Amino acid sequence: MNKYILFIFSLAFSLWSVGLSAQIPNILNPRRATAATELARRGITEKELQDKLAEKGIYLDDLESMTAEQALQFQAVIEQAISELEAEKANNSTDFSAADTSVRPAATRPLKKKVADPVSEVEDEVVDEPTDDDPNTAGGKKRRDTIPYLPPIKTSRTTNTQSVRAQPLDISGLIYGQELFKNKSLQAYNKSENIKPPDTYVLGVGDIVNIHIFGRSKVDFKNIEINPEGFIQMSSFPRIYIKGLTFSQARQVVKQNLVSYFSFLPNEFEMTIDYSREIGINIYGEAEQIGTFNLPATNTAINALVAAGGPNKIGSVRNIKLIRGKTSRTIDVYAFIDNPAIAQDFYLEQNDIIHIPLAERVVSITGSVRRPMRYELTKGENLIKLIEYAAGLREDAYQKSIQIKRYIEDREKIIDVPLKDLIDKKDDFALLSGDIVTIRNIPLPLEQVVSIDGRVETPGTYEFVEGMKVLDLIEKGNIRRGAKTDLAFLMRLNDDGSYAVLRVNVNNVQADPAHADNILLKRQDRLLIYSLSSYIDANFVSLSGAVRQGVRTPYDPQKTLRVSDLIIMGGGLVDDALDFGYIKRVNLENYVERDYILFYTKQAMSNPGGPQDLILEPNDELIIYNDRTFFDQAFVTIEGAVRRGGTFAYGPGFTLKDLVIQAGGFKMEAATNRIEVFRVILDENRPTRTVVANLTLNRDVTINNSEGQYILKPYDQVYVRTVPEFEMQQNVSIAGAVRFPGTYALIKENETLVDLLRRAGGPTDESFLEGATLLRSEDNIGYIVFEMPQALKKPTGTDNLVLKKGDLLSIPKVMDFVRVEGAIDAKELYDDKLIGPNSRINVAFVPDKNAKYYVDEFAAGVANEGDRGRITILRPNGRILKTKNYLLFKVYPKVEKGAIVRVGVKDVKTRRKRVDVETGSDGIVRNVPKKKIDWARAVADLMAQATAVISLVLLTKTTLSIK
Repeated sequence: MNKYILFIFSLAFSLWSVGLSAQIPNILNPRRATAATELARRGITEKELQDKLAEKGIYLDDLESMTAEQALQFQAVIEQAISELEAEKANNSTDFSAADTSVRPAATRPLKKKVADPVSEVEDEVVDEPTDDDPNTAGGKKRRDTIPYLPPIKTSRTTNTQSVRAQPLDISGLIYGQELFKNKSLQAYNKSENIKPPDTYVLGVGDIVNIHIFGRSKVDFKNIEINPEGFIQMSSFPRIYIKGLTFSQARQVVKQNLVSYFSFLPNEFEMTIDYSREIGINIYGEAEQIGTFNLPATNTAINALVAAGGPNKIGSVRNIKLIRGKTSRTIDVYAFIDNPAIAQDFYLEQNDIIHIPLAERVVSITGSVRRPMRYELTKGENLIKLIEYAAGLREDAYQKSIQIKRYIEDREKIIDVPLKDLIDKKDDFALLSGDIVTIRNIPLPLEQVVSIDGRVETPGTYEFVEGMKVLDLIEKGNIRRGAKTDLAFLMRLNDDGSYAVLRVNVNNVQADPAHADNILLKRQDRLLIYSLSSYIDANFVSLSGAVRQGVRTPYDPQKTLRVSDLIIMGGGLVDDALDFGYIKRVNLENYVERDYILFYTKQAMSNPGGPQDLILEPNDELIIYNDRTFFDQAFVTIEGAVRRGGTFAYGPGFTLKDLVIQAGGFKMEAATNRIEVFRVILDENRPTRTVVANLTLNRDVTINNSEGQYILKPYDQVYVRTVPEFEMQQNVSIAGAVRFPGTYALIKENETLVDLLRRAGGPTDESFLEGATLLRSEDNIGYIVFEMPQALKKPTGTDNLVLKKGDLLSIPKVMDFVRVEGAIDAKELYDDKLIGPNSRINVAFVPDKNAKYYVDEFAAGVANEGDRGRITILRPNGRILKTKNYLLFKVYPKVEKGAIVRVGVKDVKTRRKRVDVETGSDGIVRNVPKKKIDWARAVADLMAQATAVISLVLLTKTTLSIK
């Protein structure tokens, strides 16, 4: 028997034993059987009464935490609910409805917090052993108490379905199956709109359906909600009862009812769910996150587990319980992995409980399996099933014998198990929790091989066959050109791990297979064939300098390469090449030093093989020079107010005019009468000195003048100065309620806000100068707070700011209202459509009033979580005024037009003192201070109410007995 249902009927029989200091939760007594009998006589089940009350917004599990005064406020509603249920059963209306034979599902519970112990535990079993002295025991069974709600996990109707690509996850320490809930590979539906439910989805109160007929009759019925009585109704058509039916059944029922009114074929009818109701699911046990989760009813138990993060590291994945009333079903994640379609078998209803127990028998498997992990086994599952869960053995698994490590009797034990024999005999091996199964690889998989490396076409490892010889291995490797065949080495592995080196003459082996060098091979022998290039030094010769391209080429050991040959390889000499060069040669007597040998290039080229056409030696470097080698490149520079300043190559006769033209001419701000040329005086063997020349040049450099013909010299530096105080127009803007808004150029130094306002024709009749703002873009400064009325009143004051380039002065129109927001109780006075974000309301301006007046008069005062000492005013110009506290007194700031009055919240410590919680009509949970109870008055009221309840019960009994 539900203790909260019984509580209502037990209340009338328990008041006489209540002390003055007792509260309603302590009134519960053993008179529950009387209440149960009375409900049964009326023909009403506990579930029906609970659902009827839920439709009226009353949830009986809340009564336990209420005071006597609060609980009795619901008596009239409870009596009305009983009367309505009796009337429904008496009338049993049959107006155009489908038979609703399903059990009434629990009404959807609104999202609100419960004051509950966050560490409350869940009973694992629905029924416990009977006890003689337990007042809750009835009929030999202990009544299971309803599990208290934890704070619900909020979900949003506006967010999309959670679906994230799986990310790399550390699965060490996890049981196989737990990772499904950790790596976001599964999803939980958080969005109630536009969800396509499966045919097995059970419809309930709050679901919204759309019906489309597109045959001869074209009709759309949109946003039809299943009402609390379980039916839908389209305008004047009869009711259709679909609550408790599956989506597939409901579709058929609606189609059968509408076919009498409209003309359409079976495939010309469509029914969809536009919004799925939200239900509260309670998840307990070894979950990553326990509590009450509000989710769309289209979610299955698997989706709900995703929302809770799945089982934790010690939670079961094989024995998860879905508890609904007195029945429970087992969810096996391994079965879901094998066939994800079974998730639809675990649909959810309001107040369903998902309990995750401890994983009981967990074993590990490592080694040569496809998925080595920890696995949870159920009754009857052992070694063979474990290997199946691990995706089977790998190809290199050694099946003859596997090992199982087991901890038993305070010691570690190793068990050898003949796996192949078990498989052949279709036998099994029992496993215990904590066992570690190790399947090894096939031992020494590379022993039966030989290999060949080096100067061969196909080096690598080859299968060893008894009787193989060196020639067989050479033929597999195929000797390449350039191989050293007079000597190769055969590396042989000895039993002690050392190597023996055997010499092989490949020429003898290839010439005579019967030769002694054709050695009989053993396993893991390795033949090394070397290259002839490994036995010679690689020498080069090179050419650089006054040739068309540099050369670096291998040296000819025959010593036939000459100077002329290398010059020809480099494309010949360039035009400005000098007729001599040097050979830089390594000194063979001292490798650190170099010898420099002079040769004449023209004679070497004109007389090949002659005295100047020298024979080159290994690693010789030829260097040929040209005229540029012995000169510094001269340049001049120009900087300042020219378009393309920089460095330019100097040429004889280069003038100032030429340089300015090369630099793109003068900029607009250039001071052409202030051109300076800095020149360094180079005097043979004397210190340098710098001189300067001041010149003037026409702005149009195409016009000839004498100074434009000023001859420059190497390394001259030219600077073109800028006209003093040169600048383009500096623009500012004014917007809003002025006569001539727009952009204005500053026309004098230190022009101010008042100057700009006057140039814009002054403010209009609608202007609100108190709300004027200044946005400064210079240096990304942003808004500057000032008082425009003060600036007009005192132009020499600090509020009359000096304008800068890019400033924007904005003057809004008159704002004859005030905004109030924050921790206020405005929702007690206004409709939701009048209230904005942060409980904001807009009210008319009342002159000469302070902030407290607006909060008390228009916003129903400060909310319980609000702090009067934190009432502030945000003025239209951005300035904030705070409430001033003087011991026991508070001085609240005065409110101006367009201001925003804000009420701040208390500190967390202050809010926690002597507060309770309540849920408002808007669904928001608020803190309310506890009130002292007048127990004398409460008991008097209880007695009066109890008399009415007893009279009702007695009257009902008398009436039923007469019937």
